[in-house]
Amino acid sequence: MTDITPDYLLIGHISHDVTPNGPQLGGTVSFASFTAVSFGLKVGILTSAAPDEPLLQNLPPNVTVINVPSEHTTTLKTAILMGHAHSYCIIVRRH
Repeated sequence: MTDITPDYLLIGHISHDVTPNGPQLGGTVSFASFTAVSFGLKVGILTSAAPDEPLLQNLPPNVTVINVPSEHTTTLKTAILMGHAHSYCIIVRRH
């Protein structure tokens, strides 16, 4: 039996970031997973997103994801206004 117990467990939301270059994977757990994998750790993520969210496929390979299905994935748009970045929440996930 393969041990799937993670060395590093991340709990939080991935986000679907709307950018001028198209949708991008966002959220602290997403970014932290790349860092932890680069240190050679087995990573687990507990999140809540739409079950058909395509950006989940952009997480590092071999990351174990437990997704509590939600109607929508948290979606953010960041705009630069007068030299300052402002993030706007477009869709908030709901249970």
